[in-house]
Amino acid sequence: MNTTIQSITKSTVNYLAAIALVCGHEVLAQSNIVSNGSFEAGPGGWGFDGPLNVAYPDYQAFDGIVWVSPEVSIWQDLITDPGRDYYVKFATKNLTSLTVRWGETNATIVNVSNPNISANAWDVASVSVTANSNLTRLRFEVNSAPFKLDAVEVRWLQEPVQFVVPVPSRSAFEGGSVTFPVTAIGAPPLSYQWFHDGDPIPNATNRTLVLTNLLVASSGDYWVQVTNNYNANTSLKAKLIVNPMPESPLIVAQPKPRTVVQGYAASMYVVAFGASPLFYQWHKDGTSIPGETNSALQFPSVSGTNDGSYSVMVSNHLGTVTSVSAPLQSSPPGSGGGMFSVANRLAGTIDSPIFDTDGVTRLAGSNYVAQLFAGISPNSLNPVGAVHPFRTGTSTGYFYLGTRTIPDVPFGNTAYCQIRAWDYSVGKSYEESRARGGRHGKMKITEQIAYDPMIVPPQVIQFKSFSLEAGASPLATARFELGAQQPGGDLEWMLIGDAGYNYVVESQTPPNDWSPILVLTNATGVVSFVDTNGMNSSPKFYRARIIEP
Repeated sequence: MNTTIQSITKSTVNYLAAIALVCGHEVLAQSNIVSNGSFEAGPGGWGFDGPLNVAYPDYQAFDGIVWVSPEVSIWQDLITDPGRDYYVKFATKNLTSLTVRWGETNATIVNVSNPNISANAWDVASVSVTANSNLTRLRFEVNSAPFKLDAVEVRWLQEPVQFVVPVPSRSAFEGGSVTFPVTAIGAPPLSYQWFHDGDPIPNATNRTLVLTNLLVASSGDYWVQVTNNYNANTSLKAKLIVNPMPESPLIVAQPKPRTVVQGYAASMYVVAFGASPLFYQWHKDGTSIPGETNSALQFPSVSGTNDGSYSVMVSNHLGTVTSVSAPLQSSPPGSGGGMFSVANRLAGTIDSPIFDTDGVTRLAGSNYVAQLFAGISPNSLNPVGAVHPFRTGTSTGYFYLGTRTIPDVPFGNTAYCQIRAWDYSVGKSYEESRARGGRHGKMKITEQIAYDPMIVPPQVIQFKSFSLEAGASPLATARFELGAQQPGGDLEWMLIGDAGYNYVVESQTPPNDWSPILVLTNATGVVSFVDTNGMNSSPKFYRARIIEP
């Protein structure tokens, strides 16, 4: 058999950046024909000669979970199509010499070596090959000392472009910004070109389109064409609506009720637009709170004295508007008090930096912060303690929160923990930043045993690296289509927008202002509603915007 070697590329990357790539920031084709390529099921799906060491769990693996260390060789038989081109990719660490073979005759496709075996870095190698039979063996043959192997992929190079997540519709006010993300798969490399009303947008060739300093003329249809060496595919159109900036203050996100166990942190916020400058004054039970003149109200550690009803007055030189009142109610923590030490860097144990939306750039400086969220169940997470900024210099991408006490989790019990990070320049809390369209991200929820600090030193919470998500507009809208007329004469409307979000539907009968009429959960992307007062008025307008999911 003659094995065709089309190309060989090799690059050394810090294993932490590699985690971000595996976590979805380098979106590849879905046709990976390797079974258990990241060894999540231990050695399952693989054959091996000689001892095979498996590390599970190990947060220093290439993809943050598992790696294997063969002392002789490890192999897998793959179902392939003769004549089809494939892309083989794998990660190694602490390697001196390795031979990778392809096909039933064990033809060598690449020899890999890394003399710097003490470096704490993963080495990523890739090679393009052609299959000549229906069954092809991929074999990693150790030439010397044991090494670490992870993230083995074999993908079809001719896989066409497909869209996994469509481009969402957006809306904003003049002068604001919006982000259009898209998730496409297909044989690498993928290239992107964004369009506005049929015209290509200059230099808009990234997976995410960011528009700033919006004008009303920026409104229209946006879509992206994604191309690889096999084909090109065009996404469905997304609508952008840019509204004129209101002059008098307009509240688009109201304070939300809070029920919090004492000892957790909490916050309330309002999102308002209007002619600058805007002034804020918070009230508790109708009485103004001295010094609370920001868009957010912070409670670093909730106590019973914080119970009450909170509202905020927003004003400028043209008018004043008052938010709804939102209650804050606290409950005693009971017999809690378990503790953790929280950091994302600890020599020999944890090395999990946090990345920006590109999955490569590490967060740095006081514009970005991290905070621990915890609770007695996955559905009862609340912030614990203050936020901490990210470090700079050689510590870029890292933070250290120190020791945190979980108010309602007793010693020896399980706490559910999550680290969240966000753009602090947009909002002082995770929720506020998210509501204002700031970049934000969070790790998967992990279970940890709470320890008594008088007996055992606080356990360090271990977690994997993650990246921020592109923020959505704080006034994300949907479009309407007219449905059927109901027997009583009322009209049915179809709201079409992002699936999995709640929308507030508002109506306006000129010259009156907009007023909310109902909140809809858009589970599938399309949801219907009936305005029973729609037939009893003058010409009426509707709009809808995303609120918290």
